Order: sequence, then structure tokens, then C-alpha cells
Amino acid sequence: MTLKYTYQKLKSMSSLFLKIGCILFLLNFSFLKIGYSQCVGGSIIFDEDFELEADAATSGSDVSGIPWTLACPGCVAGDFFEVDNNSGNAMGCNGTQGLRGNDTNGPATFTVSNVDLTGCAVISFSFDYCSSGYTGSGNLECVEECSGCTGVPADVVSNGSCNNCWDFLYGELDFGGGTTSTQVLLGDDCTVPPSGSSSSSICGTMLPNGTAIDATMLESVNINIVMAMWATAENMVIDNVVLICYSAAEVAACTDPTVADACPAMCPDFTSITEADLSISVVDNTCAGGIGSIEAPSPNPCPAESVLVYSIDTGTSWSATIPTYDATIQQTIMAACQCDLDMTMFSAMSSEMTNPVVCCDPSISAATPAATIDSESICDAIGGTPAGGLITLPTCPVGSTIEYDIDGSGYSATPVPVYDQMNNIMIQIRCVCDIDASMIGEGPLVMTNAGECPSCNPASPVVISSGNN
Repeated sequence: MTLKYTYQKLKSMSSLFLKIGCILFLLNFSFLKIGYSQCVGGSIIFDEDFELEADAATSGSDVSGIPWTLACPGCVAGDFFEVDNNSGNAMGCNGTQGLRGNDTNGPATFTVSNVDLTGCAVISFSFDYCSSGYTGSGNLECVEECSGCTGVPADVVSNGSCNNCWDFLYGELDFGGGTTSTQVLLGDDCTVPPSGSSSSSICGTMLPNGTAIDATMLESVNINIVMAMWATAENMVIDNVVLICYSAAEVAACTDPTVADACPAMCPDFTSITEADLSISVVDNTCAGGIGSIEAPSPNPCPAESVLVYSIDTGTSWSATIPTYDATIQQTIMAACQCDLDMTMFSAMSSEMTNPVVCCDPSISAATPAATIDSESICDAIGGTPAGGLITLPTCPVGSTIEYDIDGSGYSATPVPVYDQMNNIMIQIRCVCDIDASMIGEGPLVMTNAGECPSCNPASPVVISSGNN
């Protein structure tokens, strides 16, 4: 048993109880609403099955007392647009009383005005219908059988090709201000079945064609069901006109896609999110051991259907992962809320800059640079010159500069000491951090021992006389 069939059976049961006077039972007949679709809750805000209306009535009210009216400006004697108890006519639409039009000579309209839509996130509109059918001859004519007809209901009277030919049926929700949702059920196609059920769910903020429904328009709606026929053998009947209101919470809990998916997925409203809401906390590093950090905005200001994202390349690319602090370079970090559905849609953006401190490498202060004496100078020739002395100078860690103190003259990067072949020299070396001159690594004092050339040949002694023979 389908949900729709269940609903119709329940409506028939409720009508039966009304007929025997159990009106209070109907008012508490809560499972009538629940059985209509796979949704918990939902409020029936209009419900007319015409069972309690008088035969031939041209006005009435639904089970909750909301009035409806009929208009058939083209009807003449013998034509009608009224409640029909289904006895004696050839329709046999569904075996129950409904609203029938016959030879209406143009559009005839069933209207319900100003149905309250307070709190409605989605509106479900449905009704049953049947007709004389379009197949064969001597019955309804679809638009293709009326050569030159535009197929636009508004033109059915003014367009000569539609007038006196095109037979149609459509349902419409009119929100005012020219905002309407219309569904043509009969007349567009000759092959459609002559009877059926119309059921559509309309989002409270946007029509299926993308037209926005202004908040002021959603306060109420007019129901219009329009039929048009031009011959005595042509009939249409509508029945079980129902309008259901679903709140946002009920839509969220609904498993019926016709209701749950009525509203198109949209980006959230970012207009209230400010740059301050997206402020990032930056703690820069220190040479005393602070490694630096980047903290996300707190609390997260991004609404549902969006995500908090970050960029470190001026917005060229975005990531939901917060960047890691880099102590070696300065970073500009942007934060924004990004729409899940449309990744080109962002909220306001914040921007914070890191200012990392470049610290001296601890190896600088630990350094003990010293000159290495590879060999001392020597001299074997009388009156010669010492030679062969050699020293090797160290290097300092990256980020520091080497300085020399030669014979106590003070530290300087120049001159670079070289071995003095004839004289002893004292060399002391230090490494000085380039960005913090107070960080110094100093090595030990090193002294060379230059060689001396002999003044005589020890193998040929010279005898000096004392003056005595």
C-alpha cells in the first residue's frame, strides 16, 4: 500500500466519522498527517476533500474553516464549475464527491486566499484530478491539437489559436509580487494519463526555477487550481486539495527526498562574520627557546555548510589545516570561512604576519677556534733566513664571523694571520655571531716558535789569544 493510498484511505475514514457526527475525533486524528509522507510532523494547513460540501456548491471551506471560492467567467447556462456528488454524470472520477468543471469556455479557477505560512520552511502542495482524457476524438484537446496555440495558460483567451480549443489543468501557489510556482498537469501532452495526483514541495526561500521568495512574501500564499474546457462533452474534476507546512526542524528530520531536498543547497550567510571574528593568534619564537606558534580563531566563527580555511600565499590556495610556524621566514597567514558547496565563496578574511627571530646557533658560543702550527721555521745556514714555518687557520660555524687577535693588538677580521718565519707571534681566534655580537666562542692563545740562523760554524772554532805567549 503506497503512502498516497494510505493517506486517501485515512481521509475517507475521517469523512465517515464526520458524517456520523464524530467531529471531535477528526480534530484529534493525528495519524492522518503522519501517514502522508516519510516525515515526522508537518502541519496540514489546508485540507479540502469536498465531502462535506453541498452538491452544486460554488464556495465552501476546508476542514479547519479556511474558505475557498470559485470563478468561471466563461460559464453560460448549462455549463458548470461546482461541487459534484458524482451521481448521474459520466465521469466516475474516483467515486467520491469532488469539484467538477464542464464546458467552462475558458479558465475556471478554484482559489484559496491568504493561507498562513508562518514557520514554514517547505510547503507540500497536492491534489487529485481526473478528466475526459485526450486520446481519440470528441474529448479534450492538448496544445498540439490547437495549431498556433502558444501553450501559455495566460494566452488561452487572447490567443485565437488557443481560444475555444486548448483544454488544460494546472495548479499554482501564488506568493504575491509576481512570485508563483505553477505546474501544468493536463494539456501540454496528449499522451498523459487522464487522471492522477499532483504533488510538489516548494522551498520557503526559493522556487524550483531558482526564483527567490522574499521573506515578506512567505507570510501567506494563495492556492489557485485552474481548468479550461470548451465543449459539453469535456469534463475535469479535482479532489483532496492539501497544503502541508514543514518547519526547518521537521525538514531536517525528514527522509522523504521530495521534502528534504526541496530547498537547494546554498552557501551560508557570511555577512555577519567580521575580520575580528577570524583573528589568528601568532606567538613569535624567541632565542631563549620559544619555538613560535599559530593558533586558530577561537571560537570557530564559521557556520554550518562552511569550513575554516587558511592561506599562506595571499589567497592563491586554501587549506583547512592551520599552517605550522616557520622560524626561518616571515609568513602572512590569512583565515576565512569557505562555503562547502561553492569553494569560490568566502567570508571576510583576516590577515596576520609572523615576525620570527633568527637566533644564533648554539654551536657558535661553544666554539673554541685555534690556529694549528703545522711546522715551525728552521735555519741551518750562517747568515741565512728561517723557512718552513706553517700554520692552518680554523673556520667558524655558519652565521658567525671569524676574528683574530695578533700579538694582543685586538680582535679584527683582518689582517688574517700568517706564520712569521723570523719572529714569534701570538694568535688568538674567536667566532662572533652575526646577529648577536654578544654570543662569542673564543679559542686558546697559540704562540709560534720561529727558528734562528747560526752566526758561526761550530765545526771550525776560533781561538782567541789571551795575550801571553
